[in-house]
Amino acid sequence: MIRNASSLVMRADTQDLMKKIRVAVQEDLGEFATVAIVRTLNGSEFKKMVAEAKGSINFPMSETELMQKFVDCAGRIMSVSQAGNAGRLLLNIDHADNLKTIVQSLKATE
Repeated sequence: MIRNASSLVMRADTQDLMKKIRVAVQEDLGEFATVAIVRTLNGSEFKKMVAEAKGSINFPMSETELMQKFVDCAGRIMSVSQAGNAGRLLLNIDHADNLKTIVQSLKATE
């Protein structure tokens, strides 16, 4: 299922939550690692470390995840259906007879 997640990011409740996030660099983690720590109002703490982000060469996205991410990003400047069509064309670019169709699919709608 393809959805337009860009609208989720712009929702007021999401924006309010984003204001509660602090980012700090921790040099000793390594080049691609990250740690997320969630502290609740009652003082509980939940921590999760990820050695490499999803989508890296060692932790690749599935085709479905890649397509969803493309549609989420491209959906900011084109319709979800147009982004889905462009994504499908891009996923099959090695089988394209002509790149013109692919390039045309990437033009943002007015």
